[in-house]
Amino acid sequence: MASADLSTTAVFDLTSFTQRYAAAWNACDVEAMAGMLTEDIVWADPALPEPARGIAAVQEFMRSSLRHSPTCTSANRRKRT
Repeated sequence: MASADLSTTAVFDLTSFTQRYAAAWNACDVEAMAGMLTEDIVWADPALPEPARGIAAVQEFMRSSLRHSPTCTSANRRKRT
């Protein structure tokens, strides 16, 4: 069995991803958030009657969420919990 060549293996940095996603959310930058997704995304949320499937559907949910709660930033959510 061959071992993986680590020089070509992508490493996922969860901390960096989380920081970039929170910054995009706080900036209401739906395009930046979408750039972190793959087309096969399935986004389940209690606010949705059924999961959003695909980037376009998730973007619409994000836009709607931001329209209805424009001051709901990740920092504000942390303060409330």
